[in-house]
Amino acid sequence: MTTAGELENILFEIAPPSLAEEWDNIGVMVDSGKASDRILFALDCTKEVLEEAEKMGCGIVVTHHPFIFHPLKKIVSNSAVYLAIQKDISVLSVHTNYDAAENGVNRVLCERIGLKDIYPCGNLGYSGYVGENPVSLQAFCRSLKESLNVGAVFAADGGVPVNKVMVVGGSGGDFLQDAIRNGCDTLLTGEAAHHEGIEAIVQGINLIYAGHYATENPSIPNLCMMVQERVGGLADCFVSVRNKDPFMQI
Repeated sequence: MTTAGELENILFEIAPPSLAEEWDNIGVMVDSGKASDRILFALDCTKEVLEEAEKMGCGIVVTHHPFIFHPLKKIVSNSAVYLAIQKDISVLSVHTNYDAAENGVNRVLCERIGLKDIYPCGNLGYSGYVGENPVSLQAFCRSLKESLNVGAVFAADGGVPVNKVMVVGGSGGDFLQDAIRNGCDTLLTGEAAHHEGIEAIVQGINLIYAGHYATENPSIPNLCMMVQERVGGLADCFVSVRNKDPFMQI
């Protein structure tokens, strides 16, 4: 059995709070005050994930995205916060600290898409090389679709082949200048704004976005595994099967 407070210490070993952005909210979101021997991991704490946790007997849910982020003005009965409290489920999150962690979101994403010589780049990102030789933007995007199991990715063509890639999972279009400063010819992220695509073309750098969920969710099984190694026989860790991308291709 482990408590929310004890699990927070373990999570902060994996993703130190010093790595988090100042604006972030990390750690314990809801503490039921009860220990649990079953922990569920998901990208988001949704109604479906909480129902899954309850059905599986998981008294703790760990997510990447904090489900308490902006100040709460009210709690309504169909909200995740209300349901977590009602079901006596503790909820913890590791967000930007896990983005930047040694084996966190962006490192895992680099490995998933097959980059080589990976290293930290900027505050949150990681960078790596596609291989010995550059590839075309079109070829790289085809590989991305297969690696991330997505039907489409979107790319602003900077007019250069893909060689050195900066990776920022989630919403990372604003890391364009970081990518340029670090000598990258391509920035891969989950979401990017229209004006960031225009700026990428002007600056001569490729900007690719492949979906917020698709670029971050691959790191959840890794987090589950790392926690399982540390809690040992005190608790069993599981990855949610009900947490889904809120967007679908039509």
